[in-house]
Parts: sequence; structure tokens; C-alpha cells
Amino acid sequence: MKSIFYVVPDHCDASRYSIKLKHDTDVEYISRNAFVFADDCAEDYYDNHDGWESTWPLEFHLYESEDADKPFHKCLISIQINPSFSCKDLPNE
Repeated sequence: MKSIFYVVPDHCDASRYSIKLKHDTDVEYISRNAFVFADDCAEDYYDNHDGWESTWPLEFHLYESEDADKPFHKCLISIQINPSFSCKDLPNE
């Protein structure tokens, strides 16, 4: 397996997105460690598919192939935002 496919059913059940895996990995390994790959899918959705506009948590379904009928893993993913602040001094008047 060189890609994982995923769906975010609450937003677009018809769109199946994919992420590339760095190594050729079998479905058993991915199933045992699905939470890691689900996090990668969530990051891809947030960064590349308007996920920043979504209200989280979101349900994700992970598939072994683009045309697989049933997901091998379902999960609910929450987002944790860590704000970063910067300061710019202003002149005293």
C-alpha cells in the first residue's frame, strides 16, 4: 500500500482524498497504528481541503484503496490549536 484514502462524511461523503505513505506498508500494520495515519489524514484535510473552515471534531473514514467499499478504520478527530503571539514595540507618544 502506497497511499491511504479517507473521507470526511460530514462534509463531502463523495470526495475521497488520499495521502502518500513514505514506505510501502501493509493494511495490517496501518490498522494496528490507525490513529497515527488518521492524524496524518486530518492534517492533510486541514491544510489542503478547507479543513480550517470546518467545525471540529470531525469523523474520518480510512480506506485501503480508492474504490474500497468499507473503511478499515473510523474515528473522530479533534483539533488542538496552539496560538503563537509576537510583540512589536510601539513608540511612546
